[in-house]
Amino acid sequence: MNKLDKLIKLNFKHVGTWSISNNKLKRNLTDGHKFKDVLYSFVIDDDVKYIGKTIMELQRRLYGYKNPAPTQQTNIKNNKKLKKLTKIG
Repeated sequence: MNKLDKLIKLNFKHVGTWSISNNKLKRNLTDGHKFKDVLYSFVIDDDVKYIGKTIMELQRRLYGYKNPAPTQQTNIKNNKKLKKLTKIG
């Protein structure tokens, strides 16, 4: 069983997409905006690229990846990773 199958078995569901425009990330959440205390993942072409956990609302957590502050190392790292993966995917 691959990682994506395992996530689906754990009731993960698709709640949005990332895109890039003018080297800026854009996220489109279609569901789960207010979900708290959740595991989330980034998947490209059925390949799990990242799994994270947040206790805050999902929309707020993802905002940090979209607009990282200079001291937020995880957000900066994931912002760069998402930009790279979005250009490829």
